[in-house]
Amino acid sequence: MSLNTLTSITFTWDQGLSDGGTNVLDYTLLWTSGTVFTTLKDGITDNTYTVTGLTNGASYKFRISARNKFGLSAPSAVLDLIAGTYPEAPPAAPTTVRTLDYIDISWTQPLSNNGAPITYYKVYIRSAALTYELE
Repeated sequence: MSLNTLTSITFTWDQGLSDGGTNVLDYTLLWTSGTVFTTLKDGITDNTYTVTGLTNGASYKFRISARNKFGLSAPSAVLDLIAGTYPEAPPAAPTTVRTLDYIDISWTQPLSNNGAPITYYKVYIRSAALTYELE
């Protein structure tokens, strides 16, 4: 996968270790949002394809098969994805409360998580000499 937006995902893949003794003619992309895979697109002649019209925040599973003159390969491993992108930045700068022993940092959450739950925040603390990263 090379690009993920709110409603689309662009895949890029390698041909594979073996072509079965004859040239790969095209690829078939399979997908599901449940348990049964169906063909999303067949006859893909390039090593990239963009799936559009996805639902922001929905979970999808994808697999791809190659086809040569003898037929389709076994499908690839399943790729589980959620349509969405990185969350928006928090709407305001963090606020701080300083004491002799600690600094309390707080912020408001972003207005949108763009389709996926926010699982953690990174806080960067910088002094004149060093930068610290906290998770």
